[in-house]
Amino acid sequence: MTAPLRHSDPITVDVALGERAYDIVIGRDVLQTLGSRIAALRPGVRTAIVTDRTVAKHWLEKAEASLAQAGIAASHIIVDECIEALHAKLCGGATAATPDRMGVTP
Repeated sequence: MTAPLRHSDPITVDVALGERAYDIVIGRDVLQTLGSRIAALRPGVRTAIVTDRTVAKHWLEKAEASLAQAGIAASHIIVDECIEALHAKLCGGATAATPDRMGVTP
């Protein structure tokens, strides 16, 4: 069980991977500032949000709104839909095979 975040300031965790380093921001309502944080780091950037249906249902609209408010162009990819489309293309959609994280399995 995790302890609830008791203050309103977000916590930034540095993922130190040399040239591929990045930060993870953890906190309440951090999506509201997503666009402004990205704009400060990379003015004029375009973004792509990669998510699944479950997460998208709860958070995609808020993330896209924050990006739009900051003037950041955004597209999104719902991975469940991509997997289903790939499965249909590879298997004709009429087999007992099911897609999973490792590929299409019988």
